Amino acid sequence: MGEEERCNMAETHSLPDKETSLRLYKGMVTIREFEERARREADSGKPVGGIHSSVGQEAVAVGVCAHLRSDDYLLGTHRSHHHCLAKGVDMKKMMAELMGKATGTNKGKGGTMHIADVTKGMLGANGVVGSNIPVATGVAFRCEQRDTGPNRLGRRRHRRRPHREPWRVHVQLRQRPPLPQSWRTVGRDCGGIRSSGDRGRFSG
Repeated sequence: MGEEERCNMAETHSLPDKETSLRLYKGMVTIREFEERARREADSGKPVGGIHSSVGQEAVAVGVCAHLRSDDYLLGTHRSHHHCLAKGVDMKKMMAELMGKATGTNKGKGGTMHIADVTKGMLGANGVVGSNIPVATGVAFRCEQRDTGPNRLGRRRHRRRPHREPWRVHVQLRQRPPLPQSWRTVGRDCGGIRSSGDRGRFSG
């Protein structure tokens, strides 16, 4: 991205005010502290089935969820602690879930890859990478009937077949406008994170 393009973006996208910036920063720090605690517990062997940490992806989840309404739905990936926390799922219940306790979000039966809380709009993570894409499409069909729109975050697996089937059904069989859904993908390369840009965005 050139200097001129950065200037154009700055002109068209206003920065958040101080209060909003602090709220977003607090959300990111909260997620990082949760993940560091979860990792320490994992090192001691306490979590049932281990954990899938989202360290490095805090900003993506917080930034996207900041634009969601309370009645928007979100589906995640196998690495979705940050999605859950950014959507408002109770931190203590999440930690209890990792420990396999009955007080967890899924009564200790879901573990790190299947945390969900429908009351917060978090419809759940999924242990199979990319598999929530058809699920999100089904949710979008239902939400369209209710005049609401879900938002899904995921890793960069949209080139796999799961995303093609529901989209093909949607386009070829229904012959209708796009569903009320928004797709966001992120990639983890060399232990870090980067945006996959427009090539990873499917939105309607």
